[in-house]
Parts: sequence; structure tokens; C-alpha cells
Amino acid sequence: MSRRLAIVAIIILLIVGWGWWSRPEVQPAVNTALPALAGVFDQSTEVPFNTVYEFYHAVGENEWDKVAALTSPAMWQYLQRSGFVTDWEKRKRLDPSVHFVFFLVIEYGLDQEKGRAWAMGQTRWAATGAGLPNTVQTVYLQRFPDAWRIIKIDHHAAVQVADSFYQAINYAQWDQMRAMTDPGYWRRLELSGVLRSLQEERAASRTGVYVVFHVIDFAEAGNEAWVAGDAIWRPLTAYEKETPVTVHLVRRDGRWLVDRIVGHWEAAK
Repeated sequence: MSRRLAIVAIIILLIVGWGWWSRPEVQPAVNTALPALAGVFDQSTEVPFNTVYEFYHAVGENEWDKVAALTSPAMWQYLQRSGFVTDWEKRKRLDPSVHFVFFLVIEYGLDQEKGRAWAMGQTRWAATGAGLPNTVQTVYLQRFPDAWRIIKIDHHAAVQVADSFYQAINYAQWDQMRAMTDPGYWRRLELSGVLRSLQEERAASRTGVYVVFHVIDFAEAGNEAWVAGDAIWRPLTAYEKETPVTVHLVRRDGRWLVDRIVGHWEAAK
């Protein structure tokens, strides 16, 4: 099985089971898609993915001594002062089943000579209840004398909205889909019959997974963003169809909304 199919299979198992503007001066950059899973990457490997995995796993388990050891002193102070630690402690009390699954690496860069690295990817969580939305982040790391440590994390809200948009379709959460869509674009989807077609096809789908969105790249400028990826309909079935798409988003009143999608819905999926 190819790496890409393996990743899609992992995402599907999770769904069924649990319900370029900013880059550091780190080269080379490699387009890839790797799940950072427990035990897959060792700290001695070339790319320090294991630090990213250990960080999110420790956050999900509220192991704050471990989080402090995996971050720079300045980053650890920020996590404490920003309310990040307090928020996670509260979240864990409300739902002890919340836990980290994996960090799906979309792109990364490494400079061994300078001891710097970054990895952009999707952070996936699971819980017996509603769980947490998946997030898209870029994690920056620096090599300290004892280990690689996280020095900064950038949150990519526009990419997360694009990913959540397709998740809402997959789970037939039409109200949530509408909340992430520009009103004008939503009306076009209604008038063109696309929305009705989606609802009927999703209702008739006999598989647990209807669509998976695989992020490939993104760009953001001011109040606009573009997210390129593959929309994979009815994955790992005889009816699977992969559609390369570019999701255009606009920021209005501090919220990112899907304003247009190039690649599908101009024709049948």
C-alpha cells in the first residue's frame, strides 16, 4: 500500500472508530505526508517528529512536567501565561477520554547545521464524546544541548476551517457546514442543487466515511486564504473519486468562511 493510501486508511479508521507565506529560513522544504505516531520516529532520526508527537501526547494527558521538558523556557512560560495549560486542565476534567491521536505532517524543513526545524501538519484528537476539532499548525523546533525543543507554534485557522468544512459534510452536519460558509456561496450551493445532491448522496451512503480532505498546501494574504488539497469521495471503495480542489476563504468579522471552491461542484463528483 502506498504511503498516501496508508494515511487515508488511518484517517478513515479514526473517523469510524472515534465518531506559503510564512516559513522560517530552514531548508530544504519537503512536500510529504507522514503521520507522527508513537514509536515510529526516534529522537536520533534526522527529522525530530518524535518531539512533536511527545508534546501533543503530553498535552492530552496533562503531563505538564513533560511538556516543559519538550519546550524552550520562553515557550513554556507562554503556555502558562496564555491560559493554555489551564484550558487543557479544564478540558480534561470535563472529558477524561480526550486524547491525542497523531500529527499528520504535510510539509517540513530542516537545517541540521543551524539546529532548526519546522513541521506543518494536522493535529488529530479523539474522545468518546464530541471530542475536539482537528487543528492545522506549524511547529518550530530548535536543537538544544540535550534534545530538540519546541520554540513556537503557529495556528492556521483558515486551513482548519477548510478541513472542518469537509468533516461537516462527512458527518452530515449541515448547520455546521453552513456556519463555515459565506452566505452568498451558500445560496449558490442551494440554488444550483449542489447542497440537495450532497445531502441525498450522504444519506444514501452505506459506508462510515463519505469524504476525506487531504491538505497539500496553503497561502494566506490579508483577509484571503487559499487551501489546496484533495477531496476523496467514498474512499477505499469501488466508487472512490479523488478531486484536486482549491478552497478560497475570506475573513469577515474575525472569522474565516469558505467563499468558493475550485475543482468540484462545477460538475458531478
